[in-house]
Amino acid sequence: MQVANVAEPAPTKVAEPKASSDATKAVEATPTEPTPTEATPTEPMPTEPTPTEPTPTEPAVVDEELEPGEPTHAQRVDAYVASCAHAFTLVPDWVEEDDPEADPPVDECEFHDWDQNCTYDPSGCWDDGQACIHACAKPCLTCQAACTSGCDQCKAACADGSTECIRKCAEARLACRNDCMAANSQCEAVDCPKKEKECNLAFETKRKKTCPDCVRISECFEQDHGDEDREKACAREFPKAKKVCLDWCMEYYEYEEPEYDDLE
Repeated sequence: MQVANVAEPAPTKVAEPKASSDATKAVEATPTEPTPTEATPTEPMPTEPTPTEPTPTEPAVVDEELEPGEPTHAQRVDAYVASCAHAFTLVPDWVEEDDPEADPPVDECEFHDWDQNCTYDPSGCWDDGQACIHACAKPCLTCQAACTSGCDQCKAACADGSTECIRKCAEARLACRNDCMAANSQCEAVDCPKKEKECNLAFETKRKKTCPDCVRISECFEQDHGDEDREKACAREFPKAKKVCLDWCMEYYEYEEPEYDDLE
C-alpha cells in the first residue's frame, strides 16, 4: 500500500531580537564555569630533603674485641691524662688466680706467651728464638720512654686548666704506645720466628753434610745395648763418624718448616 505524500508546511521565520551592544559586552564579561572533568590521579613528585649541616662531633672510637680485663680506649686515655708515664701491665698466662706466690704482673713490653719445647734441640735454634723474643722488650721500653717524654712536653705547652689540650696530649700518647706495641708484636711474632727458621735450615744443611749416617746413628741410639753405654756402643759401631755426630744425631728429627704465612 502506498502512503500519500503530505506537504510539510514551510517553516516560519522568527525574528531574533537584536542584542544591544551593552548586552553583548555583559555576556562577554560574564565568566564561564569550566566544564568539570574527572581529575587524573598523578604520582606525587618526590622532593629532595633540604640538606642540613652536620653537627661536628669527635669520631667515635670502637674498641676491638677485648680480652677479659683489658682496658678500653677511653680507659687508656684516662690513664695517660693522669700520667704520661703510666705503664700497662699483663698477668702471665701461666699464673693461677688467687695464688699468693704467683708472679706479679709484668710490663706489656716484657710480656710474652709462655712456651716449652720438649724436643731434643741439638741446633740450639729454639733457645735462640726464645732469647730473641725476650730481647724484643728492650726496644719496646725505649719506644715507650720516648712517648712519655713527648707527652710530658705536650702537656707542658697546654694553658692552665685546659682539659681539652691535656686530653689531646693523652690521645697522642696512646697512639704512640700503639705504634710501640705493634713493633713489639712484629718482633715477637714475625722477626724472631723467621730467624729461628733460618737457623734450623742452616743447621739441617750442616748436619746432613757433616753426618751422612745420621739416620742410622739415631737408630743405633734407639737399640738396647744392655749394660753398655749407648754413646760408646754407637761410637764403636760408627768409628768413622765425627764425635759431634753422636750428639747431633742421637735423636734425629727431619726438620719441618713451621707454617708461618708471614715468614714467606
